[in-house]
Amino acid sequence: MQSANQQETGEARRYLGLWESDHAISDKQAAKRFAELLEGRGVPSEFNGGVYAFCADLTAHYPEIDMVPEEDLESCPWACAMESSAFHVILALRPDGYPKVFPLILQLADVHGLVCFDPQVFKVHLPSRLKAN
Repeated sequence: MQSANQQETGEARRYLGLWESDHAISDKQAAKRFAELLEGRGVPSEFNGGVYAFCADLTAHYPEIDMVPEEDLESCPWACAMESSAFHVILALRPDGYPKVFPLILQLADVHGLVCFDPQVFKVHLPSRLKAN
């Protein structure tokens, strides 16, 4: 997920993948789905209102990197622009931004019923509606 240039300069990114699931999934299943989304495979074309609402709520707190003035980029948690479709969103966070934004991401994912997968620690965070099942 990191380019050779990022590895050489020590610039690291924390990635997160979010999407809707109609059933609880394991860490292994989430890792497989995340890889498919990164490769552009198996991305449904139908619109998902939860993903859209999640992105709108998240960017209300932390605007997309393209909307942040250059002089404020140091305080921006994003490493690059969000990658999204009508079904999913992949976030790349700066390591120093991750601790302050991750709790909000999990909270909003739960509100909008989205699965959140953290590939760095191979962990899926399920929304509460799926934990009850």
